[in-house]
Parts: sequence; C-alpha cells; structure tokens
Amino acid sequence: MSNYQSDQIKLINTSLIDPHPDNPRKNIGDVTDLAASIKTNGLLTPLSVVPNGSRYRVIAGHRRLMACKQAGTGAVPCFVLDLDPLQQLEAMVTENCQREQLTALEEADAIQGMLDLGATTANVAHRLGRSGDYVRDRAKAASIDNEVRASRDDFGQLTIGQLVAIARYDGQPDRQKKLAQAAGTSNFDYILRNIERDDRDRQWIESVAALLVEPDNGINLIPGYYQILQDLGYTPTDDETSHLSQLTAAISEADSDENEEDDE
Repeated sequence: MSNYQSDQIKLINTSLIDPHPDNPRKNIGDVTDLAASIKTNGLLTPLSVVPNGSRYRVIAGHRRLMACKQAGTGAVPCFVLDLDPLQQLEAMVTENCQREQLTALEEADAIQGMLDLGATTANVAHRLGRSGDYVRDRAKAASIDNEVRASRDDFGQLTIGQLVAIARYDGQPDRQKKLAQAAGTSNFDYILRNIERDDRDRQWIESVAALLVEPDNGINLIPGYYQILQDLGYTPTDDETSHLSQLTAAISEADSDENEEDDE
C-alpha cells in the first residue's frame, strides 16, 4: 500500500473538497474530456485527501477533482490521509514528478518548499529518489525572484539548465533578465559566454589593480599601466590614484637622476 493511500475509502461530496494551496502544479489545464469520461463512467480512481477542519484538501487528483466538479458529480471515493505539511508537499511533488506534469520551475519551487519546511537536501533527495545535485540545482532555480520571472510570459517553461544559469547571477537582475530573454534562442549561450568572460576580465583587472597599491611587492609597474586598466573599463580607487601620483613622481625623480649621471 502506498504511503499516500490507505485501506479505508470514504465517500465525500466534492463541494467539501478544495484544491491544495501548495499544489506545485500551477496550471491544471483543460479537463473537459476527463469530465465527460467521469460523467459517463464515474470516477474510477479515488482521490487522496487530507482533513482541513470540517473540509478536505486534495493531495493526489487535482485534475480529477476539477473534472468531477465540472461534471456535476456529488460524492466521490477518497483515501483520507494523515500527513503533516512536509509529507503533503512531498506527496504532491512525487505524484506530479512521476506523471511528468511539473515544469522545472514548478518542481524547483516545490522542492524549495520542502527545504523551507525543515527537510535537508539529503532527505529531499531520498524522498524523491533523486540525487543531491538534482535537489541543489532546483533549489538554485527557485531562488530567482519574481521581478526576473515576470520578464517574460513563458518564464515557467524554461529548462533547468537555463534556470540554473540565470540563478547563478543572483543579485544582478539586469543580467538575469538579459539571459531570460535570450533563453530558447541561439543567443543564450553567446550571451552567457560573454558574461562569463566579462567576469573573468574584471577579476583579472581587480587583481592587477590590487598589486598596484601593495607596498614593497617587488613589481615595477609604470603609470601607463593604469591607463590600460581604464581602457579596459576599470576606474582606479582613491588609494590607487594616490599611489599612481607617488609612482609617477618616483619615476620622474629616477629619470632626472639618471640624466644628471649621464651629463657627468
């Protein structure tokens, strides 16, 4: 017997059963054909529900519930389960994943919901029969904020690979939106590579700039190197500008001394 069924079936009127507010699947879709089948043949597979006060919330069978209501069905057979909030979410994620009905983003949000309820990455991976990396990738995708998600109407249809790439630039909404707009086109990889290259260049520039202000680092750098950094888009800090002035003066003094020696 499944953890999300029981050996006790209860007839419950559909007017007393509500969709679960934490159902990971946001778009139930059209149930017209399913409603017609239920109207003709009845509901062949019981719903799984949990008590919610004097009412019930469906755990497994959201489409069937909607179809039953559309068909005007009264009482339907239900498995009444005793599950805590984490188990309820786990059951809904498991059912939808097995049916491959969740988008990558819906699954990511559901997995993050399980983590928010206190489950560990290892625990979620075990419950869903997935790897730790699988869970971590979806937790990263879930971190994408609503501003970025709203940047395109079909954001929820992006692949997990695209979502993880976008999530990598948390706190940089302009970059995330740019990637989101390009997702699904040939420009996506091109834009991603350019962003990665810009980050590498920036890190290199900052590391060189740090050397310029380090005293006694044993490196003899001419002031013109600052101009190279500026041409690459780097703006020197006040300390670096001060160091540049000192370095320029020192080089001028050295050149002057050398010229005097030559004159002698």
